[in-house]
Amino acid sequence: PAMYLDGAKGKDVRVQLAIGVSDDYVPPSHSLRAFNVLAEPRDRVSEQEILSIDATLALPSGLSGTDLGDDEEIYSRAGHPKLFERISANVEAVLFQGGHDIVYNAGLNWLSRHPSSEPSD
Repeated sequence: PAMYLDGAKGKDVRVQLAIGVSDDYVPPSHSLRAFNVLAEPRDRVSEQEILSIDATLALPSGLSGTDLGDDEEIYSRAGHPKLFERISANVEAVLFQGGHDIVYNAGLNWLSRHPSSEPSD
């Protein structure tokens, strides 16, 4: 929920938002705005780009992200090619071709690369 995002900002909490670009249950704008709350100002996705994604169910031309990473093949094998990734601070947004889908192996791969830290006493 959005009310918890401010509490995670600047903390040692890693967040991945994997978003189906044509999700008809949760519009991509919801997750992209959550990304923007946690991201550094220079890395945020513009409101115009967010609205374009919701309207067209596709990436706007000129939207740039980071390298698609080592899990691009995992998304493709699942039938949901990775279209975009942007990482900032402790949050990353991944847009993939698909709807309200879960790419389980990509999520497990991400978790294996970001183990939680041990609680301090």
